[in-house]
Amino acid sequence: MKTKKILLIALVMTLVSSCGSIRVFADYDPEVNFNSYQSFAFFKPGIDEMKISELDKRRMMKSIEIVMQEKGFRLQENADILVSLSTREQNRVDIFQGNNLGWGWANPFGWYSRGFWGPPYWGNQTSVSSSVEGSLYIDILDSKSKQLIWQGKGTGMLNPRENPEERSQRIETFVRSILEKYPPESSDLK
Repeated sequence: MKTKKILLIALVMTLVSSCGSIRVFADYDPEVNFNSYQSFAFFKPGIDEMKISELDKRRMMKSIEIVMQEKGFRLQENADILVSLSTREQNRVDIFQGNNLGWGWANPFGWYSRGFWGPPYWGNQTSVSSSVEGSLYIDILDSKSKQLIWQGKGTGMLNPRENPEERSQRIETFVRSILEKYPPESSDLK
């Protein structure tokens, strides 16, 4: 019975960790003319404050650079907008509780015997899974006023066992999902 519970928990954790969904939220200043921006640079003070590995910072910056250039923005020193990053991480605990009704297969005489169908049973089943949920914030500031004009947030599950290639791909997926909302669609603007 204990083995079944461990296997069930492992299965649930595998399914949860394999879910690649990233929840994205974006907000912006509706008074800003986003069409006037053509170039970007990274806001190093904000990025330097992040408490993550330098490798992950470089992965994030590289992904942002690629996506922004695909959108037609140029990376340059005296840019129109500044891009800053921040991250948050929290442990997530999910508790699943349910009542089960059914009948089962019993094998009282060992592995090689035929066994029999058992009587119906009713029982409660509770499983607990924990995972790490991370959020990546991409802040875009007007370079002249240093005011926040757009913020995107992506939240999803993190897997600390990823190899460097998988980690790079996961970060790029986060960045692409968030920056899909930048700049705001012209229909979103006044």
